[in-house]
Amino acid sequence: VPLLLALPLLLSPPASVSGLRSLRSVNGTNSSVDVVFFAGVEGAGHHFMNAVLRHVPFTRAKVSRQWKCGVDWDRRYYPETVDRFRTLSPDSLNVLGSGSYPMCCRGRSHEDRMQRCYPHLDWLAEAARDTGARLKVLL
Repeated sequence: VPLLLALPLLLSPPASVSGLRSLRSVNGTNSSVDVVFFAGVEGAGHHFMNAVLRHVPFTRAKVSRQWKCGVDWDRRYYPETVDRFRTLSPDSLNVLGSGSYPMCCRGRSHEDRMQRCYPHLDWLAEAARDTGARLKVLL
């Protein structure tokens, strides 16, 4: 049910489409860019959100190539994510890839699932802040 509350966010066009907002770049930051991340555990509804996104124009926002499902997230790759966030457009719904916990660490130890191979929301929020973007996490 909480994901249903996110539908207006997804189905309404970005503000710039209606002429309310334009790209503002100050010192390499995108002060009007929103980045959406769907967070949840297996069964929380990310398959439903993927079905909704098939009917909504959006851009797949990318993080570092080293920050993906099944790989240990390493802070050394933070600058690559910042560079990618700087290229995002305010004219688009920018959606990060989703992967439910614990599926991304299938076959790995409990310790790995807890400590290494999961999306670090704090790092994503920091990358958004460093680029002037707004991270919106939907549970």
